[in-house]
Amino acid sequence: MATKPKLFVVPIPVYEHKVICIVTKNPQAVDEAFSRMKLNYCVGKNQRKILEGRGGLCWYGCDNTIVIWMAAIPRTPYQISVLIHEITHAAIQMLSSVGVPVDAKTDEAVCYLLDYLTQTFLEKMWKNGRGRSKASKQ
Repeated sequence: MATKPKLFVVPIPVYEHKVICIVTKNPQAVDEAFSRMKLNYCVGKNQRKILEGRGGLCWYGCDNTIVIWMAAIPRTPYQISVLIHEITHAAIQMLSSVGVPVDAKTDEAVCYLLDYLTQTFLEKMWKNGRGRSKASKQ
């Protein structure tokens, strides 16, 4: 029996967006999560091959929802860097969609959004000891 994907949602009210992170190694579970959330796009058969061998991916969909897929809850430096990479795609898409150009004049907005998304996702993912130890959260 396949493990159900873990879903983590971070709303960003100031930009009227939300970012959802789906954590699963099973591409079929990604399809099912998209369907359950009633998102207007899916990972089709051709898209499933894109997931193979990757640690993460980011989709920008309708109704101001951005979806990040991760193969595992980030615990290693590499996995954390993959999450940050995908969060960066999400932040750029989000800011661009609300008319904020991503450049040297807006870099502080980009950095604060990256900080917020990274910290919030990791706190949700690591809650109840599922990630790094409390001692390492400094």
